[in-house]
Amino acid sequence: MKGKDLISAAENWYMSDAVCKLLDEIIGSDSVIHGWYEVFRVQQSDGSFTARYFICTQNNLMALSVTGEKLDLNVYPLSLLQKVSGKVSCNPVRGMNWGKAEWIFRFAPGGEMLILDIPSKSDEVDGFFAVLRRLLS
Repeated sequence: MKGKDLISAAENWYMSDAVCKLLDEIIGSDSVIHGWYEVFRVQQSDGSFTARYFICTQNNLMALSVTGEKLDLNVYPLSLLQKVSGKVSCNPVRGMNWGKAEWIFRFAPGGEMLILDIPSKSDEVDGFFAVLRRLLS
């Protein structure tokens, strides 16, 4: 996938005009994108929303938090990824419960940790696994 595919998908994200402009400026339309997904979009008591997105490029994992007032972007270079811990609940009858899975990524220096959240909507699961596969490769 390319950056233009991500930017096209981001047209449906919260604060899409600002998000698309940011992504176009920092990623560009020709960059290699391995996956992206919306973790959640929650309406606040004042009517605005808060949303969180994960984007995985060739070299970085990006965590984008969006509110009605700001875009907050954290970038984690994959070259600094030191440790991955994953836990998936399962039982003999029901099998694996991905909804309760926990994936923790530790980046150097300083050992900053990031939890890769499970998406709240089922149509975002493919994006979650695309990001997870890239991080584990």
